[in-house]
Amino acid sequence: MGFLYEDALKERLASGAFKKPRVSGLPMEGTSYIVFHKQRALSAGAEVFLSLLRQWRDGESDAKRIRTLP
Repeated sequence: MGFLYEDALKERLASGAFKKPRVSGLPMEGTSYIVFHKQRALSAGAEVFLSLLRQWRDGESDAKRIRTLP
């Protein structure tokens, strides 16, 4: 038994290889963090990604439309 992101197991869940149990009273939510070295510059791509994450966090509607590729 373990905790994994559901997106990482979509195919295995659909095939029945894994089971997703429901546990009443135990919310399956977590907090994620982005960490980076304060004294090292981020790449241009990392800056854009960080900006998108901050927009999503702050509730800006365009950022919430972003979807990951399958």
